[in-house]
Amino acid sequence: MSEKIESAGPKATNVSESVPPVETPEGERKPELIIDFIRHGTTAYGPALEQKLRDIGQDPEIFTLMPAVDGSIEDAREQLEGRVTQEGEEGLRESIRELCKRIDPKKEIVAIAHGTRTRHEQSTDIIADELRKNGIDVVRVKPHKNLVDVQGGGWYSFVDYIMNHQGKTEADLEAFWWEMYQDEETRSAMNAAGYENLADVAKRTEYFVEILRRFVRRHALGKTLRVIAVTSDVNIEQIQQAGIPMEERNQIWPANAEIYEVGFEALDTATQP
Repeated sequence: MSEKIESAGPKATNVSESVPPVETPEGERKPELIIDFIRHGTTAYGPALEQKLRDIGQDPEIFTLMPAVDGSIEDAREQLEGRVTQEGEEGLRESIRELCKRIDPKKEIVAIAHGTRTRHEQSTDIIADELRKNGIDVVRVKPHKNLVDVQGGGWYSFVDYIMNHQGKTEADLEAFWWEMYQDEETRSAMNAAGYENLADVAKRTEYFVEILRRFVRRHALGKTLRVIAVTSDVNIEQIQQAGIPMEERNQIWPANAEIYEVGFEALDTATQP
């Protein structure tokens, strides 16, 4: 179904300094579809996120996974969905400059898609600008719901579930992450309570891939379609482990601005999750 081409993992600056361009042996063609999944840039949130955590019973002062909070952020969406920081912008631009070395404009059509969070949208603005600065024409498509992290709230919905439906604490969050992978009953219970689980995230993200594979089958593009998909760590974690049973998957946590590149061939049909 798919062939991993490169994983441009982070070093000190979230960009691998040793990832070579994708080489296609003479006489062989590139995949019909290349998707570069990239995690959004480093993000700050507003005071509303602190209040959201308090509302679900979590003290933000002792929450070890608490992201940076910027009191100057006033926009309601940005407070909960994030604003890309200056550090985040620099990391994204550096990642895209590396990616541009692997893009062949004569043989590729480049498009960019993103999730619906503000951190996804802002990251996409930065990425599109850097591509154009490097002479790469890019087609920007509308936001895609299947590239969002966790539907029905956000990443903090996992915290909400373990505290208010299982009576656990933040200290149990890592163990619960494993439980979501390893226990189908836990995943079913989350759905029954109205929450997404990791299997749902995996299914949505994989369906996004299927849509693109079907697209390149229906349209004779004459070039490889390269799609830069701006999303979150939890989505990329599932794509990196596609084809592995849920019970055998691991926590990976791709870094901000990290790219995971995969090649695909076209697909005749796709099934709505």
